[in-house]
Amino acid sequence: MIALRKVFPIVVLLAMPGLAQAAPIPKPVADMIRDAVESGDLSAANTIVRLAKKSNPQSSAEIDALFSRLKVRADVSRRIKLRRQRFVQGWKSRIEFGATNTTGTASSTGVTGTISLVKDGWKWKNVSTASVDYLRYNGVEQRNRYFAGHQSNFKFNNRLYALGLASWEGNRAQGFRSRAIASAGFGYSLINAPKMSLSVEASPALRATDYGGGGQGSQFAIRVASNYQWVMTPKITLTEDSAFFREGRDQTLTSESALTMKLIDALSARLSYRLQREAKSRPLAKNTDATSRISLVYAF
Repeated sequence: MIALRKVFPIVVLLAMPGLAQAAPIPKPVADMIRDAVESGDLSAANTIVRLAKKSNPQSSAEIDALFSRLKVRADVSRRIKLRRQRFVQGWKSRIEFGATNTTGTASSTGVTGTISLVKDGWKWKNVSTASVDYLRYNGVEQRNRYFAGHQSNFKFNNRLYALGLASWEGNRAQGFRSRAIASAGFGYSLINAPKMSLSVEASPALRATDYGGGGQGSQFAIRVASNYQWVMTPKITLTEDSAFFREGRDQTLTSESALTMKLIDALSARLSYRLQREAKSRPLAKNTDATSRISLVYAF
């Protein structure tokens, strides 16, 4: 019986070599993982965990266990914080700006700018956006688009939400002086992962358009939209937002693809391509407007 007691611990260690090789996580490594998770940047935290496991293979299981505990704790803290937030708290801002000026054989002046405010709360997500896109080439206006809009989403769960939006747009280059839109419907997140998200929306809409010399009109329309985001690396993000309206024989398609690259701190460079196509029963200045641009983005 005494011999069995002496042999049994050795058998257990041989059968479970991971226990014999396990080692505590070095304190500097654990502190780095903890700081990364508490910062809210899970992409950076995943990178640190991967490097920590590579440099400390004997502590791999302990690192995974610590990371899991920290993520659960951080998620609970985030939920509590969101539930306690007031409406004026938790807003994030982004300013995008680009400008051009050329002289000589051809002269042009252009400016583009966007200001957006986003609050992603416990049950509500609010997004407000205002933008201007103006270009004059050899004394002739090529683009003169002005836009302001707001969308509110009420989350039923982490995928399904109800939405309401209102917007105003002026775009004489595409045949209308102003257009006001009001819409309410539903959206669904098809992909809801830390590095990738895709949501689709469908809703009826009321569009009131002033065509300038071509008169005015108000009609109900069907709106379909999608929003895609892919965090390719900690510094590079790809987005694609599109919307389609159909009201009788009139149709509007907008699509904007962008690649945003972090430069320093909150400053990023953004390469974007925007397409707006109007198919209408009334005469238009331009059916299709496509714009490529490089701009700077400051987020805070």
